[in-house]
Amino acid sequence: MTFKALQTYSDGKTARWIDAAESGDEELENPAPSSSQELRQLHADRVPFRRIPG
Repeated sequence: MTFKALQTYSDGKTARWIDAAESGDEELENPAPSSSQELRQLHADRVPFRRIPG
């Protein structure tokens, strides 16, 4: 899963974190944040789930 993002700085410049990695790609200049099923499962195993009443 890829999350394309724009980051705006106080001087008005914008960084575009939108480059999606393909298998075998070299290092990207502006890689988009991403998550894999393995990372989600690792996080789920370490962080207890709390149900918020309501």
